[in-house]
Amino acid sequence: MQITFNNIEVPEEELKAVVEKNMEQIQKQCRRKKVRRILTGCSAAVILAAAGIGFCAMNPVLAEQIPLIGHLFERVEDKQIYSGELSKDAEPVRDGNVSESGGIKMTLSEIYCNTEAINISVLVESEEPFPEIKHDADQTAGDRTISYQYLDLAENFDFMPEGLQDSVQVNGEYLDEHTFAGAFRIDFNLGDLSQVVIPDTFHLDLSVSAIHIQSNSLEKEASHLSGDTPWEFSVDVSKDSDQTVTKEINQYAPNGSGIATVSKTPYEIILNGIFSEEHKVTDERLQMVILDADGKYMPDKGGFMLPINGHNVSKITVYYYPVASEEEFVAIQERYRDDDFEQFIKTKSTFQIQVDFQE
Repeated sequence: MQITFNNIEVPEEELKAVVEKNMEQIQKQCRRKKVRRILTGCSAAVILAAAGIGFCAMNPVLAEQIPLIGHLFERVEDKQIYSGELSKDAEPVRDGNVSESGGIKMTLSEIYCNTEAINISVLVESEEPFPEIKHDADQTAGDRTISYQYLDLAENFDFMPEGLQDSVQVNGEYLDEHTFAGAFRIDFNLGDLSQVVIPDTFHLDLSVSAIHIQSNSLEKEASHLSGDTPWEFSVDVSKDSDQTVTKEINQYAPNGSGIATVSKTPYEIILNGIFSEEHKVTDERLQMVILDADGKYMPDKGGFMLPINGHNVSKITVYYYPVASEEEFVAIQERYRDDDFEQFIKTKSTFQIQVDFQE
């Protein structure tokens, strides 16, 4: 069988790092030897290093195994609630990214911060196998299987007067019995962070006090893992504002509720809700639902935050519709994903807000 080397992709950055590391070792060894032997030994070592590069190029499987760290989003970005090409936007965490305690090593791999959230990929490696219940709470979405861990997380932002306590869900996969790769998100639109302006650059200290692994079975207890000391990290963060588009809306439904602004990033749409007694003309109970440009239902994940992957978001429409009872509301919700839902909700809606991101 003939192998065509020109068609094999070589991870240049990783190979460059390998070469640089080998050259440093070579230089250290060469300094211990006589001048004549330096020339001979170094030449041979350089040839071996080059041969190693050639071997990687001929072996795509080996190339895929070049360190996970710095490339975790490539494996787990499609398992996130706010999914997308995070691997293209994220930057490797260079310093302060590894912490070990109680036989568990945790490594922060990459970080991406935009105007709405921080996304961090993490590798968790345990000397002991993870508990047997680790797959009990797995979820299937299309052809993807998503596993979960949960972290008790203390967050200290240098622009906040006090630290924050959080519990974050880590979406990912178990690579083997001892290794979990995933990513978690810190939202700027929830809790205390929603009350402040996020600066363009800031410092963040993180401290993980426990790892939780849940089971969907009531007969099985959750597993709680903790170390001798917390897993601690320290990172500098830069906020990406260039990919955020914000539209001023300032429209009100008849019940006084409305939308001030709508922001769109490559990963989410955020609606900034408002209320005004002056604009209230009815006490009628109104619910709202949001459809994309193709009339497809967009689920709200809390706080008017909408994942956009899989949606045409060239424009969105917010429909306000009256409901007389809880039963009627549930009946309408059950139709959200019907093919004819857009036509149906147009007949029920008493007020609409359309946001066109192409204008």
